[in-house]
Amino acid sequence: MRIEKKEMKEEKQKMESEIADLKQKALALIEKKEELEEMKTQNESFKNQNDSLNQKIANLQNQLEDKETRLNSVYYFVGAKDRLKDQGKIKGSFLGLCGDRIGDVTAEDFQKRISLQESDVIEINADESNVSSIDNIKLFPKHMEENQDYRVDISGDRKTAQVHLLSKKTFRLARILIVLN
Repeated sequence: MRIEKKEMKEEKQKMESEIADLKQKALALIEKKEELEEMKTQNESFKNQNDSLNQKIANLQNQLEDKETRLNSVYYFVGAKDRLKDQGKIKGSFLGLCGDRIGDVTAEDFQKRISLQESDVIEINADESNVSSIDNIKLFPKHMEENQDYRVDISGDRKTAQVHLLSKKTFRLARILIVLN
């Protein structure tokens, strides 16, 4: 009985030792699981931050493209000379000696634009401009010179015209007033 008791005691100590080892392994596994869950949470957080940064980059690229397009665009306003004078957009000089000049024109007047990266021609239609025919076209401001900075082609039926922008550098981000006679 003593031997059996001793064997049982040894077996009990062995089992208690195994239980203690298993408890340590279980605690180590629990800690490892918690670390992995924390890493998973951090990974999700990093993924969300990455997605947010990618969205911000896309927005900034869109803004950059829009600003480049606007920078490389020419804004224009088309109208008949008589109507523009009535509206105060152009003014005649004293006794007409010095020709016409720009009057009360604001940035809001220049609603139309073309991108110089895509085209260098402004298409003008007599019907859209509320004139019966296009006989002559002048551009304001006057520092832009015909056949040097731009060229005007009027169709044979005088219903359409094209303003070819020869010097894109001159017209970059410019606001021009196109006067039809």
